[in-house]
Amino acid sequence: MNLSEKKQNNIFIILICLIASTIIFREFSTGLIILFALFNVFFFKKTHFKKRDIVFILIIASPFLLDILFFWNNDSFFLGLKSAEKRFSLILFPIILVGHYKKINLKMLLKCYVLITTILLTILFCRYIILNTNDFLKYANGIDLWEIGYHFANSFGTHAPALNMHVSFAALAALYMLFKDSKHYYFLLYLILFFFVLYINTRIAIVNCIVCSLLILVLEFFKKKKQLKEIFKGILVLGVALFICLSLFTLAFPRVIEKFTTDSFSNMDKIGRIDELEKPETKHGSLVMRLSIWKASLELAKENLWIGYGASDSKRELVNYFEKTNQKHLAKWKFPVHNQYIDFLLKFGIFGSIVVIVFVLFIGYLGLKLESSIIICFFIIFFVSNLTDDFLIRYDGIIFSGLWASIFANQLKFKLIEKN
Repeated sequence: MNLSEKKQNNIFIILICLIASTIIFREFSTGLIILFALFNVFFFKKTHFKKRDIVFILIIASPFLLDILFFWNNDSFFLGLKSAEKRFSLILFPIILVGHYKKINLKMLLKCYVLITTILLTILFCRYIILNTNDFLKYANGIDLWEIGYHFANSFGTHAPALNMHVSFAALAALYMLFKDSKHYYFLLYLILFFFVLYINTRIAIVNCIVCSLLILVLEFFKKKKQLKEIFKGILVLGVALFICLSLFTLAFPRVIEKFTTDSFSNMDKIGRIDELEKPETKHGSLVMRLSIWKASLELAKENLWIGYGASDSKRELVNYFEKTNQKHLAKWKFPVHNQYIDFLLKFGIFGSIVVIVFVLFIGYLGLKLESSIIICFFIIFFVSNLTDDFLIRYDGIIFSGLWASIFANQLKFKLIEKN
């Protein structure tokens, strides 16, 4: 392939940006990943690794390597293969991105990522209003607000918590670019994306977005050696903007306040006993449900602590345990673990929990070594999100973490090269 180095790198960045921005469209994103892999085959000779790079690759690929190492522990060859195939990108991305001969332009990538994500979400929201006018008006009138974000996400075939993890990072990337590029339109993009975070309305993403927004502001001001007075002014301006957004949103959708308070912590005396509720389908809080699942998962994990139950069989074993302990509601809906750290404990035993913790902490390590507020925030988002969900069993969570972790590792690789 006769491409100049400049054209090659432009295509390289465009493909990465498109993959990152279209994770919510699984089939389209998969096609882009295949195209990206084929494109890089032509330039594999330029790929180079040092011992340190191999370590980076192995850490990012570690969840996939667990699938291979514990493949024998699956009852079904096909289901075991399917589980490993789902996480294959965790070795593909670091080989290509960490091994890339050139430092990826992170600022350009984030700029394109924020713009494309904002445009896509705006189009999808307009489409949603047109095709689901009655539902949109119903929510606008405060009816059935518990389903608002899930209904929007379902309208284009994705899962609300996964979508909001992606959107909250895009919002933070817009705020980060405001400091790096000094273009005021990034603040507008941030507010638009923050609106979508609120509309999709998953608690963890909203809290993560607010906390990390303030963190970016403080870290970037300190990096620029601003006086405490200026930092305080910045926090005040951002705080006022967030307060106005939250106030307007809660005025339009008052049910949100109840969701974050009463609903979240209701029926905490029913942990492991959700079936005792009159209507368990609608009357339990999300926390009591998760705590019930975690309790059952840990009880089951203790019975096979060293090797787990296999990547393809752990959910079946968990559902069987729900039935065995007479937790009919959990068995009926066949809930997954909703905690990635416990999920890998159930799948692969103690070694699985260690691997997933190292995988997530590695992203935090990259943020600290690079002194990058956006990478530190990515770590916080992914670490906290996996406390209440299991994103390394989902396509969008796997691609989201593997792609960005590999990009960040590429940044550290070249920082260390420049030092030497």
